[in-house]
Amino acid sequence: MKRYILLLFLLGLLSSHHAQNRQNLFILDASGSMWQKIGGQNKIAIAKQVMKKIVQDLPAGDRVGLIAYGHNRKTDCNDIETLVPLAPLDRALFSKKLDAINPQGKTPIARSVAHALSVAKAATSHVNIILVSDGLETCEGSACDLLKSAKDQGAKITLHVVGFGIEEKDLSTLECLAQAGGGQYFPANDTEELTKALKQSVEEPVKNGGFL
Repeated sequence: MKRYILLLFLLGLLSSHHAQNRQNLFILDASGSMWQKIGGQNKIAIAKQVMKKIVQDLPAGDRVGLIAYGHNRKTDCNDIETLVPLAPLDRALFSKKLDAINPQGKTPIARSVAHALSVAKAATSHVNIILVSDGLETCEGSACDLLKSAKDQGAKITLHVVGFGIEEKDLSTLECLAQAGGGQYFPANDTEELTKALKQSVEEPVKNGGFL
């Protein structure tokens, strides 16, 4: 009986330790193209709805952050902002910041990844980065090379990419990002697929990158 109680206690400690150390950092595409529609609904509206649901279901011990790009200015490749710092989960704050996003700008993926890496660098444990984008890079830089370099230098991150409503011919550069980040590329063409992709993205980091 004592051994059984001790085992339950140890499992509880492991579970608590795991929950406190799981960190999800979202990067949301808020470029002008997110006003395009899928099934009669704007992409940005679908993304907000699904992300809220995903974050609502995360364990209270998780740390969560949100970065957006293209939401303030139409032609600025430096329009990248941490809306929610990587910190203990605050569902109300996350939803509030998400609701305020107004897509209008460009798609600076490389610079956004660099921004996310700087946020992750300050963290004390592994960070799971999830990029949700409906398009390709429209500014300068190679996010793929940036990620490869960061991983080579020991960055404790996994980066998943969710391509939201992207034509198949455009996949290669985003697949490269996922591979370089040790994560997976998830295609999503409607609400159901986006929900499934984000649910899988916030799970434990994969050991080998690939296409799902």
